[in-house]
Amino acid sequence: MVRMAFRALATGDRHLTPWVALLGQGAPAVPLVQVTLRRSGEELLGATAEVEEAPAEYQLRHPVLVAELRNVSHWPKHVLVHYRFDTRNDVDLDRGLYLLFPAGLLAVLALCVSALRGVQPKLAQFLADVTAESTTGAAAVMWKGPQGKGE
Repeated sequence: MVRMAFRALATGDRHLTPWVALLGQGAPAVPLVQVTLRRSGEELLGATAEVEEAPAEYQLRHPVLVAELRNVSHWPKHVLVHYRFDTRNDVDLDRGLYLLFPAGLLAVLALCVSALRGVQPKLAQFLADVTAESTTGAAAVMWKGPQGKGE
């Protein structure tokens, strides 16, 4: 039976794995300890460990270790350990995007409304000049050009 301890450097917290059987009844012939370390940013949140049979390719790469495990008189026993890191983000990316896009859309809409308010009198005058039934004096001068000659 083995139990592993990991210490978080930032907080000093100690995280223990459960006890796992490496030798004896119920243990695999060539054990592989899978250690999963959960972290968020630089902080260690927890650790778990489980034992499984080492894949054949691992056993082929480590023939000395396999021979030592099968030899009951050889001590200390060495064990293969595989570490996996499970990273949990503090910021949920999907929620951030769902908040960012509508906020950007509202900002663009507010800018468009503000711009239209600034040009509203000019736009109203332009539309009145274009749709007027009779030509006003200013419109006639603009139509004839700066020299007052029609084209």
